[in-house]
Amino acid sequence: MKLQVALDFTDLDQALAVASTVAPHAEWLEAGTLLVKSRGMAAVSALRAHFPGHTIVADLKTADGGRKETDMAFAAGADVSTVLGLVPDRSIAECLEAATHRGRTVFVDLLGCAEPRWAELARLGASHVIYHIGKDEQGERALRSDVLHRLQEDWGFTVAVAGGITTEMARALVPAGPAVVIVGAGVTLAADPAAAAHAIRDVLDAPALHRE
Repeated sequence: MKLQVALDFTDLDQALAVASTVAPHAEWLEAGTLLVKSRGMAAVSALRAHFPGHTIVADLKTADGGRKETDMAFAAGADVSTVLGLVPDRSIAECLEAATHRGRTVFVDLLGCAEPRWAELARLGASHVIYHIGKDEQGERALRSDVLHRLQEDWGFTVAVAGGITTEMARALVPAGPAVVIVGAGVTLAADPAAAAHAIRDVLDAPALHRE
């Protein structure tokens, strides 16, 4: 189970500084959407240059121009890029084709997607998804283990989870076995980001919490 830290800063130097403190505990480092919008693909390239042994994620949340945006992310050094699940099928297909061509991975962000859309995404060939409760909804909804189970067991997706995840939330989700746990502010805005990342890493590694 991988820990991904989302660097949702607008300042690249700040993002790199926090990334340096959490890198020993997180295998995946994300150029968050805010960072990419603020600093462009230079943010992705900087993460790749500073952390050559890590998986670098470009959280583009692509909505159009699928092939071009995804190719840009991969050319800048990303291993993973993201596309919104609600966008037209052709855009998703182009992102997936770009990933296949480059030997990289695209995660489809299920933000706002109901279960009927899951079937359509599977038909398009999507295999990696993000079960995501967005910032604007986190006061009204929360991640649910039963939804995570259905995505993995009924539809066969490799699933990352995101949405205001804390140490306690991670402890509740680990038994359902997500492939990637994505944490943003719970780590990056903590008084001690390294300690916060370490605490979540310990939860993800706790044998007693994992499914048999």
